[in-house]
Amino acid sequence: MDIIERIRKFIDYQCISERKFFQNTGMANGSFSKSRSVGSDNLLKIFYSYPELNMDWVITGRGEMIFNEKGKCLECEGWKEKYFVILQEQNDYLKELNELRKVD
Repeated sequence: MDIIERIRKFIDYQCISERKFFQNTGMANGSFSKSRSVGSDNLLKIFYSYPELNMDWVITGRGEMIFNEKGKCLECEGWKEKYFVILQEQNDYLKELNELRKVD
């Protein structure tokens, strides 16, 4: 499924027409019929018009289509902890790299 197919799935989920979707976002009517891609300007319009829509899902297909009621992607729970672990690993790696440079 590509980006446009995922956006169409969201439109169906919203029970609105593509025309209504284009009106809500400020996109030009027929934006999906001209190409198989969506420009960053239109992605931003969608993002601002539908904050409940998970843009990671729109772009990559990963995760859930809709954020839960707390504004978090259902698969993104615990992201802060994962992020801090990655940062710590990166920091440890950089320290080790600096130590190796001092030996040379």
